[in-house]
Amino acid sequence: MAEWKGIDVSRWQGTIDWNRVKAAGIQFAMIRISYGMGLDSRFRENLAGAKAAGVPVGVYHFTTAVTPEGARQEIDWLFEQLGDEKLEYPVAFDMEDEGDRYTGMTRGQRTDIAVAGLSQIEQHGYYAILYTNPSWLNTKLDAAALKPYDIWLAAWQAERPAGYDYGMWQYTSAGKVDGIDTNVDLDAAFKNYPAIIKAAGLNGWQTGTNPDYTTYTVKPGDSWWGIAQSQLGDGRKYKELAAFNGATPETVLYAGQVLKIPKGGTAPAPDVLYTVKAGDSLSAIAARFGTTYQALAEYNGIRDPNLIYPGQTIKIPQ
Repeated sequence: MAEWKGIDVSRWQGTIDWNRVKAAGIQFAMIRISYGMGLDSRFRENLAGAKAAGVPVGVYHFTTAVTPEGARQEIDWLFEQLGDEKLEYPVAFDMEDEGDRYTGMTRGQRTDIAVAGLSQIEQHGYYAILYTNPSWLNTKLDAAALKPYDIWLAAWQAERPAGYDYGMWQYTSAGKVDGIDTNVDLDAAFKNYPAIIKAAGLNGWQTGTNPDYTTYTVKPGDSWWGIAQSQLGDGRKYKELAAFNGATPETVLYAGQVLKIPKGGTAPAPDVLYTVKAGDSLSAIAARFGTTYQALAEYNGIRDPNLIYPGQTIKIPQ
């Protein structure tokens, strides 16, 4: 499995020499933007430094909200600070123990706060991820209700945690990286976030009005058929609408989810899907479909074109 090496930082790391960090092999950074409704004092310095050094970045927000509405207000405030910055990595909603803030709450209450924050991030057109740990997932949150969202799992151990579905892993708080004088959290990403985010037009990479589609925010009780009926004028186009969003009609919708609605009332043909067979190579697959292996690698977020495996699904752009 592909893996990208990263760090997460805040004001506690002091002044960072981002060029040395980049030279040390760091491939991405999650930078703290805010705590509650307060800006991290080194956020702008860190964001500018990382970008200047060519380190892809995401941001994380430490919530102090104790209600869903409070979480939404924090996220709206966050985006007032972020402006139109383009990010290659997700916006993380960090919800964890601090004092007795969440003592006495039910799993459902804590989960409602998390979902409110995450869905509000998506409302702003950014990729949302929940920063949490195994203890919270097992005892303090409703993991099933969080399935629509990506997870950044904090588990400080040598072996990759099993039994959880997550895209990023924070594996130590005692890392050492050239260019940073203090200990620093080390992370691994298992998804090609820059490719995923840019392909979806998220995190500021889509500017202005997209010429091919508008967006629709899912409401409670919505269905694929109902959205196709109201937005495309024909509920029978629900399968095409799902495919246009990289989903199937069986994919569960959730309130606050942002869907792409093709302009003109018809969805373009979905990608052709090819299942890799023993002996296949990406170049041979590309030749079969009249494209290049470089184009297929970029379109599918494949970091090493030489590493594909039988059973893997390759999307062929139409």
